[in-house]
Amino acid sequence: MGERRTARLLAGLERQGWAVQHDLAVPGSRANLDHLVIGPGGVFVVDSKQCRGRLKVDPTGRLWHGRYSLAPTLRAVSFEADRAAQVLTDPQVVPIVAVRGLQVPWGKVVIDGVPVVLARRLPSMLRALPVVLGPERVAVLADRPGFASAPPPNLTRGRLLDPARTDLNPTQVLEEQHWRPNVTPGRAAPGNGSRWQPTAARFACLGWARLPGYSRGIGQTVNKGAVATMAAETPTIVLVHGAWADATGFDAEVRALQRRGFRAIGFANPLRDLAGDAAYLAEFLHSLTGPIVLVGHSYGGNVISAAATGNDRVRALVYLNGWMCDEGESQQQLLERFEGSLVGPAIRPVPFTGPDGSEGADLFLDPELFREAFAADVDPETAAVMAAAQRPYAAAAFAAAPSGPPAWKTLPCWYLLGTQDKAIPPALQRFMAERANATIVEVAASHVSFVSQPEAATQLILQAVEATAAARP
Repeated sequence: MGERRTARLLAGLERQGWAVQHDLAVPGSRANLDHLVIGPGGVFVVDSKQCRGRLKVDPTGRLWHGRYSLAPTLRAVSFEADRAAQVLTDPQVVPIVAVRGLQVPWGKVVIDGVPVVLARRLPSMLRALPVVLGPERVAVLADRPGFASAPPPNLTRGRLLDPARTDLNPTQVLEEQHWRPNVTPGRAAPGNGSRWQPTAARFACLGWARLPGYSRGIGQTVNKGAVATMAAETPTIVLVHGAWADATGFDAEVRALQRRGFRAIGFANPLRDLAGDAAYLAEFLHSLTGPIVLVGHSYGGNVISAAATGNDRVRALVYLNGWMCDEGESQQQLLERFEGSLVGPAIRPVPFTGPDGSEGADLFLDPELFREAFAADVDPETAAVMAAAQRPYAAAAFAAAPSGPPAWKTLPCWYLLGTQDKAIPPALQRFMAERANATIVEVAASHVSFVSQPEAATQLILQAVEATAAARP
């Protein structure tokens, strides 16, 4: 069922000059291809899978749907692409697994160099790939000379050397031991469930026979350029820490996202002043390719709100107990409106002189008060290490207000609200999140919810990724 539906989706590519064929077997090999696609974007071997449930990646990097691993499928389609490359004498054949019935992050995930994509998105993704084959090259691959125009003796459209059962018609036993051309091109071959299409003559010279089946093994031939392009469509997730912290606090989230096939980056926030920090992040974002999802904790929330402005590749903003100040509004002003923060009494300023001779102050949290005000739900030993390693937060950054409209006014937002936060009162968090029309998820956590409850933070990020992916064509 999955193969037939995918074949119907790929029919649109045929009308646009792509060469598409289905249910092919490679002579002298156990490789059996669901779909072979040749076009401007390259050569692709597509394996169709009808599944149910949600696609998951376990801690070892293996792909699962429910109780079943997709590892055999990934190995099989890689092997099939390798064999196809040998027959076509083309080293750039890309294996793809097209799935139905699964929830796939951002519509696709790349595991071991094999893109796993939603079948309904496959045609548009192939069309969007950069042109690597001209019309002449596509024609050469589709009509390569030197191959027999008929399948080899042991493979047949309707007969097989030894008795066998096929996957599309498992009740039909094939018994003949020699080639018997019992069908004409353009009709389905009885006995093996194949879909012999009018374009078959164009592919007969490639030496393919139509025997659906199962293949094992692993191949290494991959069109890395095409895979890289498809991977580039998966968002890069940039996590921006706030005051008195650094990017290593996102360790659990980065690991979880990387296991799911995402590129996750812990950005080093300078914590000097809002305008400069946001400009520094904005420049970094311009060095990335593809869509971006920004995640900000605490003061990092204000930084991502400013840095994302004007960047059309930023798809979503995720705030983890984050500040969401409006234009001309400072953190201090909001804290004066909402009581309950323990950060003020815990701050210890340390004066410094800048390179230009200007004087300023770095703000630290008193180590004795750090856990109560900042990380009350983290074990004392970990909180003590966090206090000892805290990054200084410039007073200029604390007092600054956004100078322009923040990006949360135009981009979809998600907010992880810590109901036990003693740094940013929960009521203040709710006010900011509701004002931004953000999707709010509450957790019983302190200000460092991303440390004490990393799974909740990761799931919120994935929710943002999937929701913004579904909203795009």
